[in-house]
Amino acid sequence: MWAIIKINSKKINLFKQDFNKYFDSNFKIYEPKIKVKYLMKNNVKLNKDVSILGNYLFCFHSSLAAPDKVNYIKKFRGLKLFLEGHIQCQKEIVNFIKKCKDNEDKEGYLLQNFFIKEINRSYEFLSGPFTKTIFNIISFQNNKLIAKIGDLKTTINSKDFLFRPV
Repeated sequence: MWAIIKINSKKINLFKQDFNKYFDSNFKIYEPKIKVKYLMKNNVKLNKDVSILGNYLFCFHSSLAAPDKVNYIKKFRGLKLFLEGHIQCQKEIVNFIKKCKDNEDKEGYLLQNFFIKEINRSYEFLSGPFTKTIFNIISFQNNKLIAKIGDLKTTINSKDFLFRPV
């Protein structure tokens, strides 16, 4: 059974240790990530893993349907929040995880085509020279986007840069 939890990202290893002590080793943790490439000063490239869900992740174990087990998990170190309602939402959780896994590359990072692109919606660059800049999509042309960044209108190859909805 899958559950959604919020963790303190600095204490994820403590959470995994507690989970491993209390349950058998048949548990899974899934955190969909993207790899962001930053260009630093002096042309030094820095790769960083970014979770698309922030501090939330998916946790799987067969006994997560039992309320007494869930109450015990809430005491684990590093856990901030255990989202209730995971039993009723199993179909949606499984579908989302499947969609994520279907859009991963060989290294397990999400591809850009995972994100839905809509015209006239605001997005933020996660990589490239316009990192952290907000833009609007005007139109699509194959793998390219016509975007408006402030008063500037430009064409962007959607495979070269990562961006997310704002």
